[in-house]
Amino acid sequence: MTKIVRYSSLAVSTKTLGDRATPVRCVVLVLFAIFVASAIQKPGTSNAASFSSYFRGDRWDFNVTHEALEQSPSWPEEVAEPPLAPRHAARIARQQLEGLVTDSERWRLHTVSLMPVGSDGKWIYVVEFDEPPPRPEGGLHSSIRLVVLMNGFTVSPSRRPWPEQ
Repeated sequence: MTKIVRYSSLAVSTKTLGDRATPVRCVVLVLFAIFVASAIQKPGTSNAASFSSYFRGDRWDFNVTHEALEQSPSWPEEVAEPPLAPRHAARIARQQLEGLVTDSERWRLHTVSLMPVGSDGKWIYVVEFDEPPPRPEGGLHSSIRLVVLMNGFTVSPSRRPWPEQ
């Protein structure tokens, strides 16, 4: 026999719990499940946004944490200009690129994009650079997308071989 136990607005079926299930046991089980689910994710490890770039046999992951986003200024709807100018974001990204690749002076700026992230008027820049072509006449090449927060900080990438082996 299946009983439905109501406790406040929570409905739990006792079919799988057996006849000994009581409303208190059901609530305890639900609370335990919530506790376990929240304990699995360590504080400070969730990401507000993630971007990946693939080039030269590596995958570069740029993860924007909620904490980093909270430390950067918001861009309110009623304000016309963002807290960080686009050209300034491009210069900051170029400096980061210099620390990531050896031939950064040959990389071309491709795009500077504004992206809303999360809520409360939080925005980031995603600055994309194109890798130099392998030959003077061109050829296939990659790009890298770097993240610049509105406080001028960049997001450091994690790097691993690609494809994974």
